[in-house]
Amino acid sequence: MTLNFDRFLPRSWGARIPVSFSYSKSEQIPLVRTNSDIVIPPEIRREEISTSESRNVRVSESFRKAGKNPLFTALLNRQHFSVSYSRSNRHTPVNPFSFSENYNLRGDYDMGAKSFPRLPLFFWTKPIPLLRRISGTTLGLYPENWRWSGSFSRSLSITEDTQANRVTSRRRDFDGTMNLTYRLFENLSTTVSYRTRRDLTDPSLVQLNPFHMKLGLETNYSQTFKADYSPALFNFLTHSFSYSANYSDTYDRTTKTRRSNLSRSWSVNGRFDHIAFLRGKSSGGSSFGRGRSRAGGRRRTGRRSAAKATKGKGKPFYDPPLAVLRFLTKWINPLEYRYNQTFSNIVPGMLQRPSMKYRLGLTRDPNVRLGTDVRRPSSTEGQAYDFSSGFSFLGGITTDVRYRRQVSRDLVRIGGRSERRSTNWPDLTIRITKFKTLPLLKPFVNKFIDVFQPRTAYTRSLREDKNLDLGFLTSKVETIDRNPLLSVNFRMFRGLSLSGNYAVNKSNNFRFNTTNGSLVSESHNTRS
Repeated sequence: MTLNFDRFLPRSWGARIPVSFSYSKSEQIPLVRTNSDIVIPPEIRREEISTSESRNVRVSESFRKAGKNPLFTALLNRQHFSVSYSRSNRHTPVNPFSFSENYNLRGDYDMGAKSFPRLPLFFWTKPIPLLRRISGTTLGLYPENWRWSGSFSRSLSITEDTQANRVTSRRRDFDGTMNLTYRLFENLSTTVSYRTRRDLTDPSLVQLNPFHMKLGLETNYSQTFKADYSPALFNFLTHSFSYSANYSDTYDRTTKTRRSNLSRSWSVNGRFDHIAFLRGKSSGGSSFGRGRSRAGGRRRTGRRSAAKATKGKGKPFYDPPLAVLRFLTKWINPLEYRYNQTFSNIVPGMLQRPSMKYRLGLTRDPNVRLGTDVRRPSSTEGQAYDFSSGFSFLGGITTDVRYRRQVSRDLVRIGGRSERRSTNWPDLTIRITKFKTLPLLKPFVNKFIDVFQPRTAYTRSLREDKNLDLGFLTSKVETIDRNPLLSVNFRMFRGLSLSGNYAVNKSNNFRFNTTNGSLVSESHNTRS
């Protein structure tokens, strides 16, 4: 049953205050005795009955009033609160008495401001040609999103068996989070989040004194920091930088220490358009380095004089050799690149939490005191490279070329440290579409391509595992994948088409001795 108390409030407030209540009761009369296969006579079945009774109540509220009333814009519209309570009683032949009670309080508040004024910093660079692009940069003075949330839960459970042995468990928990998104500039944004989980079961660890606050025992802690930067200084070169650091730790009640986990990564990716660099029209349709357009309203002085006046206007003196380079390289697609570096570190047995510098990933050494923990630390790092481009021939044969390499190595590990390398080269995908330039045969070939739509691909990958402590390979796998070797899509009619795909996969596996690095076995497999 649900009662909507917001019906008694003005509709313009946008309030939602539902109050829900539920009640259930059930009985189960078994036909056989509990934990046996003995059939129970009808006259004593009531002794083996199981009953269950539960009650649930939930209340929540939220407001969404439009306007500039500070009571709503600063308080009611930004908060949300809910309370829930549940209680159950159970009776079974094994546990004659079972009682549980739970209640939960949850609230959140948004301190962000999406329409907060921004401060222009580089307006003075507008008349400077080289710095004109940054004249519109503004500084954010306040976070766009800043949300706080917290929940408190209490649970009580009492169970009694047939021997009158009573087991009681009581628990109080608090879970708090903070999420902040701050757009410092239009091309630089940061995200910060914190989360803490605390056990409030022990009253001696809880103190609400503002000058000496104690909120129980912190069992879990985590934080995340992310930053993205995408400068736009040139039309021919687009690139972006990203950085992220995730830290978390867990409290171990047995050793009274913390086990931390740090993962950090940063990457740079972008796109280089050589046509735009050569002061031509970029593939995206924009242009870079164009001269000024012809001014309107010029008095007409004849067709010949107009041609002389406009001839060569807007083109620099070095445009002819660049035009030759544009003509020779226009069949090459822009180059896309990406580089990524990762680092992870697991440190058990910490007696204290490391500094903020370590939690943000700015240093690899936590520099903390360690206790007696049987678990060993572990640490890894990795790099990844990715380059892709392509070219077209006769306006119909399109080839995508890609190079990928990943390297991951162990810095600290139980046992032997290893390095894993993976290289994909060449990675080709060839598609044949209708030709734009093909003397004499263009109509016939395009008709064939329109019907069959052929496609093929070729990829060679190499994976190697190396023992860093001993300095030799332990395994090597070479894979040549032609998937598809040939793929066609035969269009018979407008609504009927048949597709076919043929692929070939070849792999060469080499295993080496883990003691001296000598070749132990090799295998060659081919699948189609």
